[in-house]
Amino acid sequence: MIQPIFISQPVADVRTRRGRAQLTLVAVAAALLAAGLWLLAAAGRRARGIPAGSAVVAELRSASVPLTDAPQNAPSLSERSVVGGPALAAIDRLTAGSALVALGESTHGTHEFFALKDALIRHFVAARGTRLIAMEAPWYGSAQFDAFIVGGPGTAEQAVRALILWPWITEELASLARWLRAYNDPLPADARVRIVGVDPQLPPGRASTPPGMAMAVAALDSARIARQHRDMSRFGFRWWASWRRDRAMGLNALAAVRANRAGGPVILWAHDGHIQRARFYQGGVIADSLGDRYAAIALLAGEGAFNAIRFEGPLRPQLGPWPLRPPPRRSLEHAFREAGFDAAFLDLRAAARRELTAPETSLGEWLAGRVAKRSVGAVFTPGDTTTDFYPARVARQWDGVLFVARSTPSRLIGRGRPKE
Repeated sequence: MIQPIFISQPVADVRTRRGRAQLTLVAVAAALLAAGLWLLAAAGRRARGIPAGSAVVAELRSASVPLTDAPQNAPSLSERSVVGGPALAAIDRLTAGSALVALGESTHGTHEFFALKDALIRHFVAARGTRLIAMEAPWYGSAQFDAFIVGGPGTAEQAVRALILWPWITEELASLARWLRAYNDPLPADARVRIVGVDPQLPPGRASTPPGMAMAVAALDSARIARQHRDMSRFGFRWWASWRRDRAMGLNALAAVRANRAGGPVILWAHDGHIQRARFYQGGVIADSLGDRYAAIALLAGEGAFNAIRFEGPLRPQLGPWPLRPPPRRSLEHAFREAGFDAAFLDLRAAARRELTAPETSLGEWLAGRVAKRSVGAVFTPGDTTTDFYPARVARQWDGVLFVARSTPSRLIGRGRPKE
């Protein structure tokens, strides 16, 4: 039987009980707030990571493979010794059996990253049979780039300008476009290297579906990508809805894999943040489908300069070369620098296996924990030192790392070039 609730109690008694209840709620709220602040502080300490000790640095030195010639010392972008034989062999071991190999970048505006990708793409095309390259570039402009490398009209500079966004309008990418065109020239149509953009972003004022657009990959039909763009635009491209873009790029990269008829893997060119094996990211979508047949390689730089668009206070956004903040002690970049490398490759899967077979190893344990890692997109705030390094479980989120000690700005073309 439900007991009735009487409302004829003395007013003072009611107020007393109400006051006690309010005090209790305040106390509970204060306790929860204190606990939350403590947890945030603890999380902040963990997020900053643990500095690499001498044992970790020593193991990193022995586990990494030096590049025979650092990119900054290469006389030209066509210098094939940018990545030497031992490093290429290590990368080939890591990516053996891969259906898709993602080459990342911790900034969009580092020349050395372009040089490394130039060398690796040439290797995968010539030695591994790669015939399809997917890029974090607007699908709208990729058709013109693709048409150029298979013998179409225009120049390499016009081809990279068609990609619209400033990170890709560079001398480095134009150089790669010319090499791909020359490589394709003697080949039959079905054996040529093709490029496709997997980013559903559209430039302002462009039609949702370009008339007569020919996609390099039939599975990446323009109507589907236009729907992805409309889905993204409903949220105004807010940062908290960026997972929609990542999901779309992941699905489009998988469509490229399904359409690939060549013996070699598809190469994906995108930012480290996109290719990581993590939920809500492009790499997570790909890894959920391909598993170990997906290999993600992050590209890191120690110090130097890079290109990006600066947003800072009331100042007008400005594209230009900016200094890279020196890596903090808790970062992977700092550990590589302490190990004495100018440029090196680390197989993270091998490091994880080493930890399983030798639990006393320090490197595998350190990489499995939270380690600071640089991640700067096309836009950054130079005065905010909290937004360029992020905590990452490196060994879980990527499969390999390429490191260069010095970064120099990418070589922008025309309007993309910063003013002197």
